[in-house]
Amino acid sequence: MITHVEGRDAPTGDQAGVRRPQQGFARKTALDMARTMAVIVACGFAIFALVPRPDGPAERVIDIAGVLGQAESDSGYSLAAPEVPASWRPTSARYDAGARAVHIGYLTEDGEYVTVAYTDAPHPSWVHRTTWDGRPEVQEGKPVVLQHDGRDWESWVTADSARRSLVRNDARSVLVVGGTATRHDLWELADAVPEWQ
Repeated sequence: MITHVEGRDAPTGDQAGVRRPQQGFARKTALDMARTMAVIVACGFAIFALVPRPDGPAERVIDIAGVLGQAESDSGYSLAAPEVPASWRPTSARYDAGARAVHIGYLTEDGEYVTVAYTDAPHPSWVHRTTWDGRPEVQEGKPVVLQHDGRDWESWVTADSARRSLVRNDARSVLVVGGTATRHDLWELADAVPEWQ
């Protein structure tokens, strides 16, 4: 039996205290939402795990021949790529037209950095920049000059001694070999550079 109370029907008898179940999203509980989120996250992880990815960063291809070709056509001097050990990996190659300079960098087998740079328009500021603001190494008040294959090489070092450079000044050009590698590796790179002229 239903009685009318102030404009609405009020439940009586069997209907009193009985609630009707709510429909749709209203009856979802926090537990249901948590289960749904867990399924979505699990699907996301499954997709992430199944998508193939490269094993490491993509290795850049360094076009040493292209840089040397550009330098030859712009400057007129003849250049060939250094013949370094196969375990050395090229990391950079560039030609600076303003300084008429070529720079080529490598990582040695030990993971140390070495670079060779050449210009036929030497300027003192170029040598300082190329040697990481290095200065000539001095012993007993005199610059250290090393003999290698009948040529004089100045030994340069940075203020923190982290990088060394070997600088060869000829009448018309400057060749710099430097980096964080051992002096042995620097000599190896110096020997690998064909006569650039």
